[in-house]
Amino acid sequence: VWPKSVLCSSACFLRLTILQLLAGSGWQRRWARSGYEANPGRFQLTAGRFYGDAARDKGLQTSENAKFCAISSRFKPFSNKGKADHSAYCESFFSSDLDQKNLSGDSHYYIMFGDL
Repeated sequence: VWPKSVLCSSACFLRLTILQLLAGSGWQRRWARSGYEANPGRFQLTAGRFYGDAARDKGLQTSENAKFCAISSRFKPFSNKGKADHSAYCESFFSSDLDQKNLSGDSHYYIMFGDL
């Protein structure tokens, strides 16, 4: 069981346990953009170019090239016991006391999955 933590992902493809964070309009209220960089990259909610159902298959996507992008959201504890883990993007798990507004490449994380 993971402790109450923060998930950060630059191009988010999230586990089913936290997909409700993306659902519908108002995703901006559930996610905190880092203010660490003076001119950070932006995110958009989109199904992208490849999807089964454009209305249901939406996720966060970076929308600008060559920009530092950092976004995070708090979530309730969960367990992945007996479930397959698969990540096509970078996901980092931080302590629940993370200062989300100052998230940077130097922020301490517990564990990271994905390509760098």
